[in-house]
Amino acid sequence: MKVIGLLKYGGPEVLETIEIKELHAGPGEVRIRVHAAGKRLSRRTRENRSLLTAV
Repeated sequence: MKVIGLLKYGGPEVLETIEIKELHAGPGEVRIRVHAAGKRLSRRTRENRSLLTAV
C-alpha cells in the first residue's frame, strides 16, 4: 500500500510516498477507505464562525 508520509518537520516539500504493508482490521475494529481528506478549514467556514460553534 502506498501512503504519503511526513518523516521530518517541514512544509509540503518534505512529504514522501512510502510503501507499507497492507493494514488489516483487528477484532472490534473496522477499516474504511478514505476518498479525500484535508486539514485546513475552508475560507467560507473561517468567515462564517457560526459553523464552528458547538450545538
